[in-house]
Amino acid sequence: MFATISLVTNRKTNIPVIARTSVINTYGSWIVFAIDEKNIARRREVTLGIDNEELVEILSGVELGDKVVSAVRTFFLTAILSVLLNKGEWYEYY
Repeated sequence: MFATISLVTNRKTNIPVIARTSVINTYGSWIVFAIDEKNIARRREVTLGIDNEELVEILSGVELGDKVVSAVRTFFLTAILSVLLNKGEWYEYY
């Protein structure tokens, strides 16, 4: 018989937290793709805080209310296909 125990060692409020799948490690720095006011995904370098198996705290680079691409690999596959199929023109899908 086994049990899983979770101990809360730190609790914070009003901080940006995103899915771990949204964060990409690029040779020592961490990035996300945030959607700007023109609905364009822009690369942002972020500083990570505490995390668990599903979520990660963002200390800098993203603020509360920012939209972040959560399925990065699917997003870029769709974007690449969009560019190829539309002769270099970018159509936004996310």
